[in-house]
Amino acid sequence: MEGTRTEQASCHLDPRFLQPGDNPDWHLYPETIEAVAVCETSCPIRRFVDCARAALGAGQLATEPDITLPADGVIAAGIVCRGDNNTALALREVINRYGRPEDRIPVCPGCERRLIPAGQPLGVNEARLAARGLCKGCYAATGRSGQLAKVYQLRPSHCTDCARPLVGRSDPVPEGHARYHSDGRCLGCQSKHRRTTGKAA
Repeated sequence: MEGTRTEQASCHLDPRFLQPGDNPDWHLYPETIEAVAVCETSCPIRRFVDCARAALGAGQLATEPDITLPADGVIAAGIVCRGDNNTALALREVINRYGRPEDRIPVCPGCERRLIPAGQPLGVNEARLAARGLCKGCYAATGRSGQLAKVYQLRPSHCTDCARPLVGRSDPVPEGHARYHSDGRCLGCQSKHRRTTGKAA
């Protein structure tokens, strides 16, 4: 993706940075590997971080245009973007690892969603910041339980809908397990729940 500075980025109009057709294995193409290497070796750190930030909100749901998604079908900041939660996590990691302190993206330690201050629109896997580094939901839950110091206990061991064992968003997902999202549900079940109830993600 093109950086925000005035000079052209190395990826500008370079087809290697775009997914060719619908092949899901395009990350294995030599051209794709070359493009990732260009990102990692030729792009200045400031532009690298700006590119990751732009890609984090570059996607959009056709049915819900107010909801932002990570980019899909492009290479941004060295990440092969697929518009999914793993893409969002990888882009956030780039920003938090290489960005300045003011660039870093806070994440709620309870539900692991990105924290958004009041007044800014919410995207997928984002939650409103409350206090003590927690989102509103986790802050309210810890206040009720009297365990503000034990936020990690908020994550249930099993999804309330499909009953699969849950792992955190940045943890590997063993066979038979699911990635935790929120409200006691895994990512898949929470998405289904919100589709059926008509709620935004």
